[in-house]
Amino acid sequence: GVRGVDVTASRSLFSKGGIRGVTRGAKVEVNGIHVRAAVAIIMDYGYNIPETCQYVQKRVKNSIENMTGLEVVDVNIRIAGINVEG
Repeated sequence: GVRGVDVTASRSLFSKGGIRGVTRGAKVEVNGIHVRAAVAIIMDYGYNIPETCQYVQKRVKNSIENMTGLEVVDVNIRIAGINVEG
């Protein structure tokens, strides 16, 4: 149900917070061994938003923890848009 990551919205959102160079639609903050992540996604129409977001959160958390060995304490998903085209 995820069409993609909204790079444009993420750049705009993060640049307002003084963060530059966001190219993949995600923000990751590391504080010691703890990680917080935020991702803006575009979903396909007709999919269950809560279930899809929960799935994406788990995948992001597992990926970061497996790649880095750090503990992910928070993964925020923002729905940046809904794709209604087939």
